[in-house]
Amino acid sequence: MKNEIACSSFENAFVLAKTLLEENYVVMLSREENLWIINYLWSEHNANRNDVKFFSNEEFEDILSNY
Repeated sequence: MKNEIACSSFENAFVLAKTLLEENYVVMLSREENLWIINYLWSEHNANRNDVKFFSNEEFEDILSNY
C-alpha cells in the first residue's frame, strides 16, 4: 500500500501533514511539479522519525544490489 496524498495547495498539505503528525504518523512533505505530496507512515513512538528510513535512489539501489 502506498501511503501518499497529493494536494494542489500548500495550505491544505500543511493541514493534512499536521493532522497526521498529531495522530502519530511520520510525514514527508515534498513538491512535484504543481502538487504538494505527503508521504506518511504510522509510528508507534509518537511520530518519531527514527521509525522510518529515507534513502536517495542511489543509496537504495546500492542496498538492493547487495542482496
